[in-house]
Amino acid sequence: MGKKILVLFAGGVMGSTVTESGISIVGDGRYELISLYRRMFGSDISFECRRIFDVSGENIMPFHWQRITEVLSNVDTSAYMGIIITHATDTLAYTSALLGMYYRHVNIPVCIVSSNKPVGDKGSNGIFNFAGAVDMIKKSAYSGVFTVYEKVYISTRLLPADSCRDIFRAYGEDNVNENSVYRSINKRWLTIPREQVFHGGMRFERTILFITCYPAMDFSAYSLDSRPSAVLLAPYHRGTVCTDDSFGERFSVIGFVRRCLLEDIRVYLCGKKTPDAPAVKKLLGAGCIPMGNISAPAAYAKLMLCYNSTDLPVRELLKKNLFFERVGERCSE
Repeated sequence: MGKKILVLFAGGVMGSTVTESGISIVGDGRYELISLYRRMFGSDISFECRRIFDVSGENIMPFHWQRITEVLSNVDTSAYMGIIITHATDTLAYTSALLGMYYRHVNIPVCIVSSNKPVGDKGSNGIFNFAGAVDMIKKSAYSGVFTVYEKVYISTRLLPADSCRDIFRAYGEDNVNENSVYRSINKRWLTIPREQVFHGGMRFERTILFITCYPAMDFSAYSLDSRPSAVLLAPYHRGTVCTDDSFGERFSVIGFVRRCLLEDIRVYLCGKKTPDAPAVKKLLGAGCIPMGNISAPAAYAKLMLCYNSTDLPVRELLKKNLFFERVGERCSE
């Protein structure tokens, strides 16, 4: 039968069961997943299953990321044809981005899968997402971390699902074909070995303040008392944030950026694409650091890695396009 696939269960309804009191993520749901796959798709693949933790997606913390990296870093990849990690949908985009960058060097496919409902429920897509990951691992010559949810996504490009129909999409992509989001990526790049950047255990002890922009946001409401290591601003689609103080200084980001810099806290801007826009010029002039065409979840995950890593300086890590997270740029080999 050859090499097997390692399945790591990391919470969410992918490994859940339905009980009289509702959905339980603790129990034997993970075994039901494998049994259902064998009944529907056959038994030509051997699986090795391990439980990392049982947790709902909304409760994911950096501790859980640390636990996943501890387990993955101790896996002998030569013993497996691929790895599948089950995960909840709520925070799927964030975990996918972080693992994609952290394990940019992995030499086999690692697929993160999720489900809209408990596996086996009417309307659940979980078993099909799982089967899609198995199929990709069986057929693919690519290496790296991918997310499988009705399509195959580059892990660092996944955006959070909408709250209406649970539909995911990819950052920087439109009219994606049914098989993958590789349209803007030279597939050969996915076969080229990438150097390992992060070594040893990652302890996520330093935090990032993540602010998403909206009209009439009051920047005076944001306290720096928790001493975040950095601030991430997710701007409007043109890379802009309100810089007009005519309705009050607290509504302009400029004063907030200055307050951060006085506390030696750097402010980063993701998704910048119009450097000549007056508002963007003001942001850069005030001291904001652009991260390029990168999604907000990927930018957050990248800053978490940069500020908690001891491998390379923050500035050097930020320059690297670790695993295609910056649209329009080739991954740094």
